[in-house]
Amino acid sequence: MTRKIAVLAIVAAMGGWPSGGRMDAFAADDTAELSLNADVSPETVLTGTTVTYTLTVTNEGPGIAERVTINDTLPPETTFVSCGATGGGACGGSGNKRRITFDAIMPDASETVTLVATLKCQTRDGEEIGNTASVRSSTRDPESDEDENETVFITASNPPPVIAEYAATPSLPWPSDHQMADVTVDYQVLDNCGPIRVALKVSRNESAGDASDTGPKDWVVVDARHVRVRAERSAPASRRIYAISITAVDAANQASPARVVTLTVPPAKLGSASRFR
Repeated sequence: MTRKIAVLAIVAAMGGWPSGGRMDAFAADDTAELSLNADVSPETVLTGTTVTYTLTVTNEGPGIAERVTINDTLPPETTFVSCGATGGGACGGSGNKRRITFDAIMPDASETVTLVATLKCQTRDGEEIGNTASVRSSTRDPESDEDENETVFITASNPPPVIAEYAATPSLPWPSDHQMADVTVDYQVLDNCGPIRVALKVSRNESAGDASDTGPKDWVVVDARHVRVRAERSAPASRRIYAISITAVDAANQASPARVVTLTVPPAKLGSASRFR
């Protein structure tokens, strides 16, 4: 306001406005040119952990930048955590749509906004994710039709799960002839981000033409930790071998390499008592 009063005083001393002139010609220095710089850390983000976006807005002058607004809609692959701003900036918005305002930024001065978000577990490994922020001021150059904006990218790190320390108990199921045996499947799932789904699949070494295929089902998957298999066979049948495949799938629908445990069912000796081994 002081600058405009001074301009009016000078104009009055000169005897009025130039022919066909306007006050805008003398008030051009009141405009402010803003620049926006965006940075991100880390650039490779493990799912389930946080990423920090740092936005720096600078008033290149020559005037004071008034009512400065930064808009940043965070990527849908992220969840907003927090916002902070220097210079009395006010953080607002809802969900991932963030709006930060400054009453004024002086010429040749900078203010910083820090946005923190969590990368969702559903994000696939290697996916590139962009985030674009924009800034405007009520005293920007009237010839500028667009907001100043800046985009930064991160790369998601979300390796598939790994199955470790897997085993089946008992490994030699042997109840009475042609009965079902309960088997517990033990394993550990290593993954950076849940939830994890584990699936068990059972197969056996015998051909589809085996006589036992005409009877009741020879295995049942009870849940992700337990199966039931048909065990001891009457001599002179050959040994029966079951293979239990363990696979884990993460929230991004990425599957682990399958891990296999085997159960060996030897034929029963004629006249021998049924038992577990």
